[in-house]
Amino acid sequence: MKKISKNFIKNLIYITDLINLINKSINVIKKGNYYVSLCPFHNEKTPSFTINNDKQYYYCFGCNNYGNAIDFLMKYEKLTFIESIKELSIINGVNIIYENEYIENKVKDKKEKLYNIMEKINILYIKNLWSKKGIKAINYLKKRGLTENTIKKFSLGFSLFEKNNILNNFNSKENIELLKKTGMIIIKKNEIYDRFRYRIMFPIKNKNKKIIGFGGRILNNNIPKYLNSPETEIFNKSKNLYGLYKLINKRNIEFIIIVEGYIDYIMLKQNNINYVVALLGTFIKNYQIKLLFNITKIIIFCYDGDLAGNKASWYSLKKCIPYINDNKQIKFIFLPNNKDPDTLIQKEGIKKFNLRINNATSFSDFLFKKIMLNLDLNNIYDKIKLSIKIINLISKIKGYFLKINLRKILSIKLGLLDDTQLKYWIKINKKKKEEKKIKKTNMRNMITLLLQNPKLSKLIPSIKKLDIIKKKIPGLNLFVELLNVINKNSNINTGQLLEIYRNKKSNKIIKILLNQNIMLNNNKLIEKKFLANIINFLNLIIKKKINKIIINNKNLKLKEKKQINLLNNIILKSNIH
Repeated sequence: MKKISKNFIKNLIYITDLINLINKSINVIKKGNYYVSLCPFHNEKTPSFTINNDKQYYYCFGCNNYGNAIDFLMKYEKLTFIESIKELSIINGVNIIYENEYIENKVKDKKEKLYNIMEKINILYIKNLWSKKGIKAINYLKKRGLTENTIKKFSLGFSLFEKNNILNNFNSKENIELLKKTGMIIIKKNEIYDRFRYRIMFPIKNKNKKIIGFGGRILNNNIPKYLNSPETEIFNKSKNLYGLYKLINKRNIEFIIIVEGYIDYIMLKQNNINYVVALLGTFIKNYQIKLLFNITKIIIFCYDGDLAGNKASWYSLKKCIPYINDNKQIKFIFLPNNKDPDTLIQKEGIKKFNLRINNATSFSDFLFKKIMLNLDLNNIYDKIKLSIKIINLISKIKGYFLKINLRKILSIKLGLLDDTQLKYWIKINKKKKEEKKIKKTNMRNMITLLLQNPKLSKLIPSIKKLDIIKKKIPGLNLFVELLNVINKNSNINTGQLLEIYRNKKSNKIIKILLNQNIMLNNNKLIEKKFLANIINFLNLIIKKKINKIIINNKNLKLKEKKQINLLNNIILKSNIH
């Protein structure tokens, strides 16, 4: 696989005007040595989003969001890492340089071939649908309420009853290999036949609008009723959602509705309810939740009005708990018995369905209603059951104010006049910033200052002695590693350092340390603080050495006493200077 050169990425960050890049999306104002703006990643009234062009680095003092040019494009524009590099290359008018330029990107070529064969298969399915053999399928879709225009708009097709319809149309050695890799044919005991037969076909597309798989709805009473493509090199159903490609680049989406079926999705779209996606499996997955919360702040689950739908709603609630907070929430639309979004919107009309969306059940209402089912709150043991179940779930929520409100609701349900008794059971941090606070030490300050000001490395003449003891002192290993990286890359800035550590194990530690936000303006103050931390750090090492001498020698001899005096003098002199 052809890899983008790390040096190219480092230089790309260096030549990018971060202020210009960010100013295209949000308004920035110059303030002293920095540029500031209202943070695009959380709601605020006073600007706390700070950009430093020299360091190629932005940081929000409100929500602790930070990064370089690539991070901004990934977080704000919702681009992938590779897409961000391509975007920056276009902006700066440079061509991407690869580590091994002569090696063809075989993976990309191979995937393109798989996408192409899927596109051709879809064309065949569409042709089948509008042929004489597809009349039954067309009638079925129209009976379900889909218009001819909608059927064409979503590229619906039909797989014939014949077992070799696909094979007969793509019967070459190369195509058979591609059909195997896409899962469109099955090979058993030297027999080859089509995976999908006598089914209405729904093409599944990725965010780049490439067909990566199919969903097929059977036209007779055979099982399974619905069949999806298997997992392949291009299709992972837990990382995709039907119709997501239509929303991925949208801005300011208030909510996204999740439905179970393809026709549910298409019918809502036909009725101008546009912010909707459909699951490709029975239950929602973690990756899909994160994906949706990157696009919107509200996810509304709208499953079928049956036992399976209610189970899926409860499962979705529990699955979403680690991802909801004061800004991200989930809601639920509970449909009448044995109704689904498809049939209900046709029966009630768009106005009534929109009312259902507006009156969707909140997370807290569903949570308490579900857990309180069959509980008698006049019974002390049922109160205990409620408390245990609710507290266990509330404790997993990250939102501070959401936790407080849920705690208050619980106290009312339990008949408590004061909810302070519950705060010992439900852990709530007072401030969001305090959740990320860690104890500041000399070593942590040294690393943070060095990350923000790589030029400080010049104040350390030699790291050989530090290299010898780095395994014995926590954090020194990373400090020495940073010094080595900076010394090898002259004029490196914070943004470039972040890029070097993006996929390294120590990236997590660096993220935590950067949240200490020292960020001083005055170069002399920065140097003074850095040197003060180094002196304090070295003094601690000397003190440890003194203690070691005392512990190892109960009756100190003249030699040991002289050594202690010498070490104490070093500490004294350093404190004077």
